[in-house]
Amino acid sequence: MEGVIWNELSAKRRDKIITKVKRFAKKFIGIKPAGKSLKIKLMFFVTKQIHKTILKNESTPGADSRYLIARGWLKGENNNASN
Repeated sequence: MEGVIWNELSAKRRDKIITKVKRFAKKFIGIKPAGKSLKIKLMFFVTKQIHKTILKNESTPGADSRYLIARGWLKGENNNASN
């Protein structure tokens, strides 16, 4: 058994490790991100609608609303502020 320091490994052992790592890495080249199911899309839509409704009823946006507005996930319109 050889050491765990890369420079102390024999050239043959290093080549074997490099080959195994490259072969393992090839498995991940074509992986695409998982798609959202209809259930998840619906849950996000409902949550967004709830936040929009809450934003309309607040005189000043709460912490959650400010966070969503800052990231562009909600429009920063506050209909109640002009009244």
